[in-house]
Amino acid sequence: MQDKLFLYLLVFSIVGMLQREMPVFSLISWQTYKLMSVLISFVYFFKIYFDGRIKKNSCINIYTFFLFINIIWALLGFRIISDLSHFSALLSGLLPIYPLYYLSAKGLVSDRMIKNSLLLFFAMSVFSFYGYRNMMEYDENVTNNIGYYFVPIICVLYFMKKGYYQYIILVATMLFVLSSAKRGAIVCFLSGFLIFVYYLRFYKQKKSAYKKIEIVLICFVTVFFLSFLFSEDSFVYQRIGSSFDTSDAEAMYSGRDVIYDFFINSYLRSNSVELLFGHGYNATIHTYGIQAHSDWVEILFDFGFLGVLVYFLLFVSLFLTIRKIKSVHYKFGFVTILSIWFLQTIFSMGFLSVSTAITSFLIGFFITKTNSTLPSLCSYKS
Repeated sequence: MQDKLFLYLLVFSIVGMLQREMPVFSLISWQTYKLMSVLISFVYFFKIYFDGRIKKNSCINIYTFFLFINIIWALLGFRIISDLSHFSALLSGLLPIYPLYYLSAKGLVSDRMIKNSLLLFFAMSVFSFYGYRNMMEYDENVTNNIGYYFVPIICVLYFMKKGYYQYIILVATMLFVLSSAKRGAIVCFLSGFLIFVYYLRFYKQKKSAYKKIEIVLICFVTVFFLSFLFSEDSFVYQRIGSSFDTSDAEAMYSGRDVIYDFFINSYLRSNSVELLFGHGYNATIHTYGIQAHSDWVEILFDFGFLGVLVYFLLFVSLFLTIRKIKSVHYKFGFVTILSIWFLQTIFSMGFLSVSTAITSFLIGFFITKTNSTLPSLCSYKS
């Protein structure tokens, strides 16, 4: 009972974190939701590592090592207080993996719980989307960062049994992602969309009549996606079109090519210690006043070769886990969230985004669904 209460509080805190741009739950501050999420997550972090009855797989151990690199570098640089907002974003984004890992290993997290949580995240993201737009005074030519919140929520489709509900959520998330005009969010969503289409076409077992209906609906959704995307008078069209305009590098890369080149060259001019361990926690901001807009470049500059190696090994261990998952909908859900997260790390801040809380929430659940049975992960009797 206590564990389930903590799980509900964790979901509530993540929902609250998603309302940063529109304080729907204004009686509680945004920072309080983050603190609640961090405290609950730390409880289960200690339960996992100090309770011998929980088996830790390689994914969770490498994930913890990466988290510790961030924490230790922040402590050594005396930057926890000065970079409190940055540090709290890191913890509130990465830590939710631990409660989900522990509780899923005990068999206390059902598919229905995951589905309902993701639908709550979706609902709050809608409020935040319009709150952000209102803050920007409805300027249609400004990108909406809340678009990234909707991308990992596409995983809810693997937990919905009725096809028409799936398509309603699919079309709704698509509209919000497209309306955000965030090219990175659109690319990440498209990868998840294509994986889901592949899952429906080849792996979801239904009668032939229903399968034909699904194919027709998939075609409709695809056409709708493309027609909206390439509407010539839309800001979305302009943003996507600029991605292929080689004559305008600024519009094509949004300045990222210059940022990447700058930080990589700065790193290569470092001494041997900095090459191995980086320039310190959040060094991109402290040194040059701007983030790298790529996890890999950010980690390279801040944590050096060691940080990049650990982050790379984390993704290797996560992708290797896919083949150990037998249940098809878990397998494809895990492939979807990993693909989205990996793509986001390339051209955005994958481990420092608010949406990372949803990502780590899902990963904690999926990595317990390996061929190893629950009793081998946890010696508790549910």
